[in-house]
Amino acid sequence: MENSGLLKAGKWNKAAYAKCKDIKGSTLGLIGLGFVGKNVAKIALAMGMRVVAFDPSGKAPEGVELVKSVDEVIAVSDTISLHCPSTSTTKGMINASFLSRCKKDAYLINTARGDLVKDEDLLAHLEANKDFFYAADAWAGEP
Repeated sequence: MENSGLLKAGKWNKAAYAKCKDIKGSTLGLIGLGFVGKNVAKIALAMGMRVVAFDPSGKAPEGVELVKSVDEVIAVSDTISLHCPSTSTTKGMINASFLSRCKKDAYLINTARGDLVKDEDLLAHLEANKDFFYAADAWAGEP
């Protein structure tokens, strides 16, 4: 990013970068509350975020608002983080329909499984929505 390059050069343009989205007060939506999801929730709560989650177990850590569907997570989340396994019901769940229901300036984070995402739908959504961001450390077909 431009700001990190300027910082390395010994320059700091605080006014330009103060316009960034703040996570404090924003809503993090978690899809899946396994070990990693629960720990992400704790960190987000400590940073002043509202945390909503969907998990089939129906259990959530203290401070996390458990909702009844993925659609409820999508509707309120500024950032959505995936923490679910790859199953017949989750493969391809991040598709054109899912993405069309996200906020236009949402962040989607996938540290779960690559095959949760339909790559062609994601690419089309990213091209059409310049303020939507995607980050991942998982991809389809990874070993």
